[in-house]
Amino acid sequence: MDGVEKNHNYFYQKYSGNRLPQRIFYQNIVGSGTAMFADALFLRVICAYVRRLKMKNWFLYMIRCKHGRLYTGVTTDVERRFVEHTRNNKKGAKCLRGKAPLTLVMKKKIGSKSMALKIESRVKRLSKIKKEMLVDGKIEMKEL
Repeated sequence: MDGVEKNHNYFYQKYSGNRLPQRIFYQNIVGSGTAMFADALFLRVICAYVRRLKMKNWFLYMIRCKHGRLYTGVTTDVERRFVEHTRNNKKGAKCLRGKAPLTLVMKKKIGSKSMALKIESRVKRLSKIKKEMLVDGKIEMKEL
């Protein structure tokens, strides 16, 4: 890793709290003016990516299968995720394959990813009766 790439990795780590998921291939541009412009542009792109990750709203959703079973999951785009489940492709959950028709019965905005994962874990531990009450609106998310 050259010096410029180390700086980018440090910058990303400092502002996102994560390491870069894979090595970023940076082609060193000849000439100091263009290299500095490329560095500034790269850092700007990284900042925008980190901000977008942190600002995304996460949702908890529940899907009902044909036999009445409820599936719980979290995502940033419920409609896209529901389509992935209904198409029976590799991106959808294995437990929903062949269980059509699927119905989206609940969609709640949670906020951060960590909070969404915590609430998903709590909901998955609920009994079938309590999950049904949650879908019907008889139980609030605050009570979990």
